[in-house]
Amino acid sequence: MKKYSIQQVSEHLHIPKDTLRYYDKLKLVSPSRGENRYRYYTEQDMLDLQYIETMKYADFTLAEIRQFFNYQRSLASEEDCLNIERLLEDKKLQYKQKIKVYKTIATLVDNML
Repeated sequence: MKKYSIQQVSEHLHIPKDTLRYYDKLKLVSPSRGENRYRYYTEQDMLDLQYIETMKYADFTLAEIRQFFNYQRSLASEEDCLNIERLLEDKKLQYKQKIKVYKTIATLVDNML
C-alpha cells in the first residue's frame, strides 16, 4: 500500500501542512507514523481529507465533520446518530433556501441585462 508524506499530501490536495497536522490532532484523519515520527497518509486518508474539505466548503464545522466521521466509522452512539441525521436534514434545508436566494439573484441579474 502506497503511503504519502505530509509534503506530498499538502501539494497534491492544496491543504497547508499546519492544517493537516491540526486535522490529525482533532482525529479527523489518523495518518500512521514512521520510525522517524513523520506522518504517512494512505489513499483512504487522502479521500477523507478531500471529503473534509468538501464538507467545510458546504459550511459544516469541524465538530460536525468529526461527528459525521464517527458516525461513518460506527463510533457514534445512538444519540449521536440521531443528531447527525438532524444535522444533515438541517443542512439540506439550508441549501434549498440558498438555492432559492441564488435563483432570485440570477433572475434579478437577468433583468438588468
